[in-house]
Amino acid sequence: MNAETLAQEDGDNIVLATVGELRMYGLRLPSMTDDTPDHLYVTFPIENAINIATSILCSWKLTPEQQSTVLKDNDRQRITDILHIEMYLDILVSRENKLNWILGKNKAFSDMRVIDYIIQHGTEKVVGYLALHADGGGW
Repeated sequence: MNAETLAQEDGDNIVLATVGELRMYGLRLPSMTDDTPDHLYVTFPIENAINIATSILCSWKLTPEQQSTVLKDNDRQRITDILHIEMYLDILVSRENKLNWILGKNKAFSDMRVIDYIIQHGTEKVVGYLALHADGGGW
């Protein structure tokens, strides 16, 4: 159901990252081998990406109404952002602390709970914040 594909172009799929980006973060997928070119995109069919994003939002304890608000009628960018937020959290915090981070307050987001900030203001700033820390090697 959630099988990713590797492609030269993103086409009509949701792009998670390039193979090279995943390698940089120390992440591997079953479809990646040692000789898989770094420039290939790791993509998901839109339906699978929606299912994955919805599952992530459920794990963040959002109601169906809140999930709809965050996904903004299955907006492609919002779906991609949710996948990226989850990926960056996998890199930066332990599995046990991911939910605490999402549900916790953060000064970078006006001392709001991160999830409340996402619901009210969208995903863009949160993705940027996490990407900056993931690219910088941590907190």
